[in-house]
Amino acid sequence: MLLLLLLLITNVYAQSGDYTLVGFKFSDKISNAINTTFLSPADIITDYTNGLMYVADKFKNRIVYCYLNSTDNCRQYTMTWSNVGTCTSFQCPGTLGSGGSTCCSYPFFLKDPTGVAVDTTGNMWIADRINNRIVYCSGILGGNCHMFTKKILQASLPANSPTAAPTSLPVVSLTSFSNPYSLVLGTSGSTKILYISDLYNNRIIACSGLSNLQTEGYDGCSVYTSSYTHNSVLTSFREVRGLALDGNYLYICDTKNRRIVVCTGIAATATSCETYSSGYATGKAFGAPYGTARSLGYLYFADWTNNTVGYCVGDTTGACYTYTNTAANIGFLRPSGIGITTVTFEIFISDATNNRIVYIKAFTPGPTVVPTVTPTVAPRYDLLFASILISNVYLNL
Repeated sequence: MLLLLLLLITNVYAQSGDYTLVGFKFSDKISNAINTTFLSPADIITDYTNGLMYVADKFKNRIVYCYLNSTDNCRQYTMTWSNVGTCTSFQCPGTLGSGGSTCCSYPFFLKDPTGVAVDTTGNMWIADRINNRIVYCSGILGGNCHMFTKKILQASLPANSPTAAPTSLPVVSLTSFSNPYSLVLGTSGSTKILYISDLYNNRIIACSGLSNLQTEGYDGCSVYTSSYTHNSVLTSFREVRGLALDGNYLYICDTKNRRIVVCTGIAATATSCETYSSGYATGKAFGAPYGTARSLGYLYFADWTNNTVGYCVGDTTGACYTYTNTAANIGFLRPSGIGITTVTFEIFISDATNNRIVYIKAFTPGPTVVPTVTPTVAPRYDLLFASILISNVYLNL
């Protein structure tokens, strides 16, 4: 019976359309810090295996972790730097934490971090935006940290690359970052690859090999792509932000061009890249896609200037719709990041200007979907999970 239900789940398709589902406030406070509120939270990443979610708290210059099984249960991630000691806060200048004022001296502090990536074994990478570097930390709730990389060894795309820019486009040749914004960790065979959106250099950077990704001062990262095909014309990115991975596809928010791009090939160099979507099925253009996440064949994205979260159906071409724009009776104001839990499929949204994290149940889009009162973390591998999932989608049989 269970096998039959699971087979049925894999063959259902939810009806597509615009929705205005209402979410709940998940958290707007941090319990273990001097500074107890968020200030413009950016990217979100969920670590379902360990029951945690991580948030880049941009203007508080820190990483925050939250327990998925309860609301308002967020803590500041403690960073220990070599020869410095523990820095427990990053609101510089000032004498803070056991490391004293040293914590406020470069390179022992974050400046406007916007992206974070983790694996299930306690490795973390942070897009330290204004410091133009990627920071590595080892530890789930806090860890030893060092500068992973701030240099791109292979700065130009190879001439024979299918995504290499033609002479009519600017040549990418810089060997340093210009505001690294978002991160996503993928796997090609047994090789881990960290993808980085290099915001103002208008390109995606790839760094591969877990041992390399833990190396201090690594300089072996290379350009994954700096262009894509739009309406049969090779086009340069303009301010790349959010990234999402699913199978063999990398999804990229090309913010200033107001598009979402999809690249094929989880490797150091893209096989091909093309426009995934430029707007909603109604004909309305995207405002400014910022953060994005993928789950159950749906791509969710934060539309910064339209103050909404949308979703798209499709792998290489997306039909996109509105999903939610309010939580706890307050409309979104500059939503910027999205994270989705595996198994339970809850979607978490960083509502940047409202300085809060909100959430909504996200099995699949549909008018019967009801957000949970409290997020869940226990895996659901039984008949109950299967029946709940089926009841929340429309079947086209």
